Amino acid sequence: MIIIERSEINEKYWNDCISGSNSDLIYGYSWYLDEICPNWKGIVVVGKNKYEACFPITWNKKWGIKYIYPPFFAQQLGLFSSNENYNVDKFLRIIRKEYRFAEFYLNHTNQGRSLRVKNNQILRLDKSYQELHSDYRSNHQRNIKRNKAKIRIEEGTAVLPIIELFRNDRGKNVKTLKGVHYKMFEKTCSVVQEKGKLLVLNAFNENNNLLVGAVFFIHQNRITFMFSGNSEEGKKRTALFILLDNLIKEYANTKYVLDFEGSNIAGVRRFYKGFGAVDEQYFFKKINNLRFPFNYLKK
Repeated sequence: MIIIERSEINEKYWNDCISGSNSDLIYGYSWYLDEICPNWKGIVVVGKNKYEACFPITWNKKWGIKYIYPPFFAQQLGLFSSNENYNVDKFLRIIRKEYRFAEFYLNHTNQGRSLRVKNNQILRLDKSYQELHSDYRSNHQRNIKRNKAKIRIEEGTAVLPIIELFRNDRGKNVKTLKGVHYKMFEKTCSVVQEKGKLLVLNAFNENNNLLVGAVFFIHQNRITFMFSGNSEEGKKRTALFILLDNLIKEYANTKYVLDFEGSNIAGVRRFYKGFGAVDEQYFFKKINNLRFPFNYLKK
């Protein structure tokens, strides 16, 4: 079990390890990490012509101190392996020796001591649309039925209009997202599109105005709801309800899982669970061994 720099990582070994792991998430691939994180390295367990386990370390430097942080657009990282005998705690011990401060999210298959539980929401699409729709909350069913007739859902390719919708709406209150992050996401989407894993859905009104748009990454059997932008008219006409219902109908009776990239925020969680989604736990870990006064600044 060793830490290796990005330049030393065997990409084939790394990506084969991610794809063969019990938590094959798009966030863990080297080509994805290259887009969302300027600096990253990895802890690996080296086997014969392969990596038996991988743990991405997404790091930065401030005030002369290197630290680990959770990058935008990667809900879950942590330990990736097909071997259930590898325990997260062993990897955390290595991190504690190298970094005085760390915050990161571990994926839903990771287990360890003193981890804070977070909730994601997922919906398995292995039933008929009729069965899935019957599991919606009655309020969701009404919102879809009432506004569905005059809203058109189409696939697209452009992500920028959706980003602009978000920036003009919810983005005004999300101070942590800067222009550089939106550009990074747009570039990441281009790379995901090159891999054949991008799905963009748009909802239009009768005048062909964009009401709401959503970006999904489709990897293996997981459709991850990465980003959306809504308009005032879109909210009034519950266009996002209709867009997500359209997606569920399209992929019903398949082995896909719709990953809402959900939340502990009550309203967001309630919205996703209204489609019949269930909680899937993942984990958060914080390490703060900074000396005074930095340990108080990073509480």
